[in-house]
Amino acid sequence: MKVLFVCHRLPYPPNRGGKIRPFNMIRHLSRKHEVVVASLAHTEAELKEGLALRDHCYELLAEVVTNSSRWTRAGRALATNQPSSVAYFWSPRLRRRIEDAAARYRFDAVMVHCAFAAQYVLGIPANFRLLDFGDLDSGKWSDYRQFRGFPLCYGYGLEARKLRRYEKQLTKSFDYSTLTTQGELEEFKKLDVVIPSTVIPNGVDSSYFQPAPKPRNSRAIAFVGRIIVTVARPHARVFPRCIQGVNQSRRGQDAERLLLEGVDAVQGAAGVDLAVERIEGTHQVDAIAQAFHGDAVEGHVGAGLVASAGLGPSVGFGGGAAVGVAAGAGAQA
Repeated sequence: MKVLFVCHRLPYPPNRGGKIRPFNMIRHLSRKHEVVVASLAHTEAELKEGLALRDHCYELLAEVVTNSSRWTRAGRALATNQPSSVAYFWSPRLRRRIEDAAARYRFDAVMVHCAFAAQYVLGIPANFRLLDFGDLDSGKWSDYRQFRGFPLCYGYGLEARKLRRYEKQLTKSFDYSTLTTQGELEEFKKLDVVIPSTVIPNGVDSSYFQPAPKPRNSRAIAFVGRIIVTVARPHARVFPRCIQGVNQSRRGQDAERLLLEGVDAVQGAAGVDLAVERIEGTHQVDAIAQAFHGDAVEGHVGAGLVASAGLGPSVGFGGGAAVGVAAGAGAQA
């Protein structure tokens, strides 16, 4: 089959959550089908680095949209019914290139990762159309609103309402939808739409995220999970509980190094009473893997937005597979 796959971030190299999921979808589909990928980059450097995706697909359509252009479009959308986060990812040139490709290939299927990218395929003919929401973005913006003061709470609430209408309208243009977790699926059902939907969880490369047999530093902890510190300051509960449990398991040997997924999480951990000498943060999957290949003896996973929204953390557990789940499940933003 000839497949058009559209995503909002150029998914190469697959080194963060918003790129890992679509990359693996593309790689899997390309084993048996001709996959044309359309996506966006922020800079020429990002575009140049992402051109290696051509080795994993039939054709790559990629455009650079600068931050200034993105924020200009997002700002203009404030006074309209269009969600600003949708306008942020718009490129007229990419749309024209997709239309040209549709005329040349006559796609059998259209697949979209993230609702922000769905605007590019509206009106593009295909026998089957699938929208991989991943996370339901309207729910995230609604959560942000609850923990922000005026005027940000109003802005977040407005964006959440716009996105909810947008997401519901989108389902009329697709045959099937997928989401990352059961919780996201339950939130999706609140849209009250009839489109078939299911969960496709993020997978785990257990060979890549495998702890070393003999860690070099037995006093290091890698706490991996999408820590969004702008919401409800979840670190005040999640981090101490994690560290306490690990330290107890070591019979009194406190950790000296804590590696967090998310640089912002390091700032969020400031001021929280943790029995850790040094806190480090990273967005890069290879840095997390390195911790498990040599530096860290244990890994623990936070519950992403669920924990961030103050709904409680997931059960922490050790092992390379745990890191694989979290590292592969980052948000789209």
